[in-house]
Amino acid sequence: MIAEAQLAEAEASGAEAVLLIVRVLKAHTAAFADAARARGLEPLVELHDLTEVGFAQAAGARLVGINARDLSTFNLGVPTAGPLRQAFPDAVLIRESGLATPEDAQAALRAGFDAVLIGEALMRSADPRDFLSRILTGLR
Repeated sequence: MIAEAQLAEAEASGAEAVLLIVRVLKAHTAAFADAARARGLEPLVELHDLTEVGFAQAAGARLVGINARDLSTFNLGVPTAGPLRQAFPDAVLIRESGLATPEDAQAALRAGFDAVLIGEALMRSADPRDFLSRILTGLR
């Protein structure tokens, strides 16, 4: 989301949440979060590193994602949940990007993330249902 009109489009299309990328919005993150909530949309506030925590805190983020992929270099890191849990004790923490296998997703969940965002690996999977089933089976 980079424009108020996109929030209106999300609302009109029946969305329940919107992605706010702190690296893009910076100090405007809180205003976009407020505008999203006013429309009944929950913002998923995405960070790329811990220097962006203050913007997400100012936005009152309840869904906090950490993108393991640095969008300026496309390099992957391995973010940890610990520092995020300290900064956002009551938030749902979401590990994003770089989860290529069900085992990657399981490791993120075991490391303290509450949820994972799986995109490319799920789309490329020959059997997405099996992919998701293997994640859940490995956690039981």
